Amino acid sequence: MTFQDKVRLLSDLYRAFNRRELDRVLAALSPSVRWPNVLERTELRGHAAIRSYWLEQFETSEPRVEPVEFEERPEAVVIHTYAFDEGLVASMVVS
Repeated sequence: MTFQDKVRLLSDLYRAFNRRELDRVLAALSPSVRWPNVLERTELRGHAAIRSYWLEQFETSEPRVEPVEFEERPEAVVIHTYAFDEGLVASMVVS
């Protein structure tokens, strides 16, 4: 699978998620997929756990995800991601 193929797939999956087409998204995930539960800082495993997590999210919020960039990195790297609020650093996540 080329990088552009991966970008097309992921872009399609984000659009499907935003339309709440969970079956479409889950069909593209491995049966043994590992997924972060951001709120509880745990890891989910498998389609059923992820579906339940998303449905719970939809009860309390309207998450919409719009990626701004995709980057393929062959080596293991550490990424620092910052969020800002009114010109101040509001958070930093290490991944």
